[in-house]
Amino acid sequence: MSRNVELTKADQVFNNSVRWLAKMGISLMGTRLLAVRGRKTGEWRTTAVNLLTYEGEPYLVAPRGH
Repeated sequence: MSRNVELTKADQVFNNSVRWLAKMGISLMGTRLLAVRGRKTGEWRTTAVNLLTYEGEPYLVAPRGH
């Protein structure tokens, strides 16, 4: 069962700050900026993700979402 979580203003400010820091090359606890070009529009979309290691393998994990 999935659910949507409404972001508060504080969450939005924090997320934007972490995204900006990642864009500037400053990592907080393994934060990286993932950029993907849209399939139809060709626009770049970015999101902050965390690089975690599980059983010796690196994984990108979104702090919010599934």
